[in-house]
Amino acid sequence: MNTKQSAKSKETLWRALEQGRAAPRAVDLPGLSGLGPDELLRFERAWSGLQTSDRRQMLQTLMQLAEDDFEMDFNAIFRLALHDEDPEVRTAGTEGLWEDDDPRLIPELLRLLLDDKVPAVGGASENPSAALCTVVPGLVVGASKPPGVLGGTAPCAGIAGLCQCGGVASINPGSVRPPRGSHAD
Repeated sequence: MNTKQSAKSKETLWRALEQGRAAPRAVDLPGLSGLGPDELLRFERAWSGLQTSDRRQMLQTLMQLAEDDFEMDFNAIFRLALHDEDPEVRTAGTEGLWEDDDPRLIPELLRLLLDDKVPAVGGASENPSAALCTVVPGLVVGASKPPGVLGGTAPCAGIAGLCQCGGVASINPGSVRPPRGSHAD
């Protein structure tokens, strides 16, 4: 796509988001890759005006685009989705972040893990522990220390599949990789 087409596509994308209050066409969505701080604020204002079904579909399309082209970076949008009112949108946000290894993501994933009232959030992906273990290299399942103790355990709040031990996860701050026998071995 040449620069003139790219600028027109981006203009179409923003017009759909801000004026049409509709999800942009899939062909225009690559324009959301690598949003800077100002564009992200602009996107966030438009995002809240979209219908839930449009937000869901848009995230699915962004995930497919990112899978097809590793240079596409929609992580800022996936992080925004973690705070959405809709559980399916939050779930799509966690799935979209599966390759994001930024340690600043840890509190967000743990918040979803421990506080989200919808069991499917964080557990709908094919292997949800893969995303968490990528971001939290010291994730230990089945630890025996009590909650509140450094490296202690925390209940999984029923999020299916995240804790392979059947309900307990903890962070071992001294560990630098997932426990033996985990998916990442």
